[in-house]
Amino acid sequence: MSINSPVTAPGHRVPRSLALRTQAAGHDAFVPPPAQVDNGDEARYADKSGTYTKGILKTGVGLVDLAAYATFIKALKSGDPADFEKILLGGPRTLNGPQGGLAFYLGCLDGSQFGVPPAPALASEEYAAELVELYWASLLRDVPFTQYASDPVAVDAATELSSLPNYKGPRDASKKVTPNLLFRGGFAGDTIGPYMSQFLLQDTTLGALPITQKYATFTCWTRTRSCRCRTEFPRASSCNRMCRCSCTMGGAWAHTPIPTCCTKRILLPTWY
Repeated sequence: MSINSPVTAPGHRVPRSLALRTQAAGHDAFVPPPAQVDNGDEARYADKSGTYTKGILKTGVGLVDLAAYATFIKALKSGDPADFEKILLGGPRTLNGPQGGLAFYLGCLDGSQFGVPPAPALASEEYAAELVELYWASLLRDVPFTQYASDPVAVDAATELSSLPNYKGPRDASKKVTPNLLFRGGFAGDTIGPYMSQFLLQDTTLGALPITQKYATFTCWTRTRSCRCRTEFPRASSCNRMCRCSCTMGGAWAHTPIPTCCTKRILLPTWY
């Protein structure tokens, strides 16, 4: 029976469904997978300092234990769940869904049939330009989007990014980065209209559950050589000091959790 048969009786749906799925799977199977090219950093750095190793056992700040790294690579290559259980981690934290990429898609092409461009190499000017962009985003985190056009920091950010030939963000017709184009993506429509923040300000509901858009702020401990000074910040990233970062990267929990303050605030709509 043809999958396009006008017969819609329930008794015919199972074989029609089988025929439809078989036809679609057969079509998808003839789409050749593109070559997946990496940026060369894994082979370039013997200590794997240019490769993502978060959670894997470390020998120092940012340096992975090579034996532990080998267990990680073995699991990725074999796809065997037992090998993933044998990855040597740096603490009680587990990896976040490392086998997700092994799943098969039943409704479209396989993931291997989509090309993924390589990330900028660690020593490349493109990667450096991305870091410059991120630092400017950090400096502008408390500036409302509506003030970008007149804010001097935003103007300086646009000026510097305009001067970077390897900056891949959007530019205007004169090849300049303007304050209103800062931190936008490269997809169609990304440069049109105002920003929509990830922090919505209006109270809302999820069915019968009321949701108040206020967040707990964080009490941050700032270390100096001679003292520890406590200050209150509305963002947790202000608390990310080297010791906390290295603990997290190594797979261990931070020494102490970040305590929250009793004050709850509406977060301003900022990008970063």
